Amino acid sequence: MTAGLCIWAGVVRTPLLLTLAVAGLLCVVSSVLTHRQVQAPGSREGDSGKTSAAHRPDLAPAASRGERSAARSPSGSSRAGRGISSPFQMSAAECDQLLKILLDRNAKAEERAVAADRLGRAREKAAADAMLEVVQDGAEADILRYKAARALGVLKDKRAVPLLTGLLGSQSADRHLRVVSALALGNLGTEDSFVALRAAASDPDSLIRYKALQALQRTPNSSNRDTVEKALSDLDPYVQASAIHTLGKLGDKATVGTLDEILRSTQSDFIKIACLTALGNIRESESVDLLRRYEGNTNQLLSLNARTALRRLNQTERNQR
Repeated sequence: MTAGLCIWAGVVRTPLLLTLAVAGLLCVVSSVLTHRQVQAPGSREGDSGKTSAAHRPDLAPAASRGERSAARSPSGSSRAGRGISSPFQMSAAECDQLLKILLDRNAKAEERAVAADRLGRAREKAAADAMLEVVQDGAEADILRYKAARALGVLKDKRAVPLLTGLLGSQSADRHLRVVSALALGNLGTEDSFVALRAAASDPDSLIRYKALQALQRTPNSSNRDTVEKALSDLDPYVQASAIHTLGKLGDKATVGTLDEILRSTQSDFIKIACLTALGNIRESESVDLLRRYEGNTNQLLSLNARTALRRLNQTERNQR
């Protein structure tokens, strides 16, 4: 701009004309700058045709799933009145569509597995018959049977207990299907489920033993104590740890004494940490005293886990008030 003014001054020698020329040029520059400031961002031709969301409703952020559900129903759920309480709620039409996919043998196994998973998470009782049919059929894809078996546990359909019990106890069944069956039985929490899980706690496969004990944690019951205590001497440390956590879920004074004995006798930090974690589930003064004993332990890992367990007990106590 300075160079332009100098050239202009060389041509226009009269002071008045020079002043007018400079003033005119400044007006043009000011007009251009003002125009750029007023123009909306994204609406210029050189901005790839983008438009601000404030001026284009179709570019505004999409409503969340919760907002869409609230808009469909005064109660905030698209399925008000159906008695379903789930974070994965869906409309009746969505449920019917997923059921069709689940039962369609011409559909891809992966798509049917997704349908089974979604129906289970939404706790759709209407899907129980279809889930039972899928799990019973050994010709179905493994991934589909996994999802359907899991869903039966979530749905808590007691009709599934004999089927899941048979799969869990079968040495020839798919290993992962046995694992899923164990966890589903733990969710069901019936006496027949406990019988099957107690038997599985002695299975030759250490993974099945581990998962059976883990499943017993889902519905703590003192009738399982003998089985769980027997597993404390299992040769697999993961099975031992699972048994310790299961005892902790029982949450009684007798368990504190058992855990104290293990802490004194074992040399494994892994097992000691399992004991400290389990103590954090037992709201008894004996449990607090034992954890405080390890709170200042020279082993920082044990000390940290003891403090964490104490905080959990304190938090539980505050929540109960």
